[in-house]
Amino acid sequence: MKNLEEEIEKVLRERPDETYYGRSELQSIIKLLSADNKFEIFHNHCHRLGAISGICFNGELEFPNQVIRRAKQVGVHQALDEISGYLDSAQIEIECALLLYNIQIDSDFTFSNGVRLTRVSSIRDPNLIKFLDKENISTGGSDTAILSKEYITPKEYSSSLADREGKTNWTKIEVKTKLINILNDTRFMLSLGRHPKYGVPVVGSFEVIPDHLQFLNNGVGYEIFSEPRTVFGPSIIEIELQKADQLLSKFNSLPLDDRARIRIVAKRLNDSKIDADWANKSINLRICLENLFCGKSEFGIAQTISERAPNYTSFSKTRARKVYAFLSTAVHTGTPPEHETITEDAIITEIHKTVIKFIEEGGYPDWPMRQAKGRLHRFIKCIKSVFSANKN
Repeated sequence: MKNLEEEIEKVLRERPDETYYGRSELQSIIKLLSADNKFEIFHNHCHRLGAISGICFNGELEFPNQVIRRAKQVGVHQALDEISGYLDSAQIEIECALLLYNIQIDSDFTFSNGVRLTRVSSIRDPNLIKFLDKENISTGGSDTAILSKEYITPKEYSSSLADREGKTNWTKIEVKTKLINILNDTRFMLSLGRHPKYGVPVVGSFEVIPDHLQFLNNGVGYEIFSEPRTVFGPSIIEIELQKADQLLSKFNSLPLDDRARIRIVAKRLNDSKIDADWANKSINLRICLENLFCGKSEFGIAQTISERAPNYTSFSKTRARKVYAFLSTAVHTGTPPEHETITEDAIITEIHKTVIKFIEEGGYPDWPMRQAKGRLHRFIKCIKSVFSANKN
């Protein structure tokens, strides 16, 4: 490495302001790299860091130029140390993250499941920082926050010239999907930890590449989430973060079936908070009511909700039925629902409290079954009462 270090320093001394070096300037560096077999993986090879991040070195000039760019940032010695560390490793550590939209926090926070909530300004990925600065209007500004989780993945590279045959390896995609689910679970609990009025919208997911792997970073691996971004609110404070973490711990202790159902209602509740469209709000809130209070029942949906909702909300039976009818107006007519005392915000608050109760009490209630009393039942009861009166 000593000779290589000296040749790179020589190039930097002679041409410090160049942005890309040609064969004549790199000839001695190329010769040294070609003489050492361990550098073969940086010639006509693609390196995959995560599910969507990485770089391909096609041709003998690309890797030397990438090394020199990195050397300009951290010095030649450190740049070569980073490359040596990568060559000697069997696995790498990166982060999977969700970029939150216009979410301010008073302090960084680490949840019990290892997910971190941090300011964008804390990210040490220059490519990502440049991207977010450039796209600050659509991403929520430079003061927004991210949810991220570190994970270890095998080092992966392959020839960019060889024919690729056989089955595609979906392992990294599957790992990322699981990580996104963990991040979303955390986000929904964070939404429940806040005031019921405020949700937590996401702009997209991406992979954060650590500083020492920047020589393999060829851009931002970024995927957009198709979610509304119309919500604004105050900074998330420490007590809200603590509450969210307590809910997260209890949520992760729930039975699998209950967790799956809670995910649905928590997502729909969060959607109703971050979406300004009245129809979407009403539809999402109706789904929440049905998710929370229906289940197995001998009654119709509206009656079941009216029977069960008063056990967990401030709604009376009559009020619960009116609330369900209020939300159904949007579903069936496409007309904004109107009522003197019923509003989407009031319904959101009750559903918000109910979801928290379900989590804190260990899952969905075991609702008692009641037999529906139809006309035949009432007729038989009437006949029995007549006979009973005659006997007396």
